[in-house]
Amino acid sequence: MIYLLATILPLAAVFIAFSSNIQATTKWFGEQIEKRKEILVTPHTLASAPDIQTMITPKWQTMHNVGVVILWIFIPSFGFYIKWWVAGIALIALFFGVTLVIAVVLPRRLSYWIKCVSIGIQNRISDYHKANDFDRANSLLDFIPILAEYEKTADEESMDIRKI
Repeated sequence: MIYLLATILPLAAVFIAFSSNIQATTKWFGEQIEKRKEILVTPHTLASAPDIQTMITPKWQTMHNVGVVILWIFIPSFGFYIKWWVAGIALIALFFGVTLVIAVVLPRRLSYWIKCVSIGIQNRISDYHKANDFDRANSLLDFIPILAEYEKTADEESMDIRKI
């Protein structure tokens, strides 16, 4: 059983680290785009940062967030099932594993994460077109030039995901 936990821990750390970086990127975008005061949620209401974050978050990120919560609960529970003290060690190992993956393994450049979000938006636009939901698709088209602008800025300034 301990070997199974030792196999799951690094995989969970990579999954959690990737999801948290995507989440941090969409949160940062929401805050940046809100400052521009360009995006409307209704004809007379400006979008807030959480509204914008919801609009640009890739469809699969919601499931990733659920998976992250499940992993943070499952890992110590499984450790407790093995032995009571393994739960604490597993939690500490998961925390340090996520930190290590973010610091060493995953790309640091913010432009990489912007591309991930941009691809998610483009896929969502395509899905809306397939579903004949042209209003939503057209509203998301407003984000493409804004994302391209931020991607270019992030690339030129070598912005780091850990500093946003």
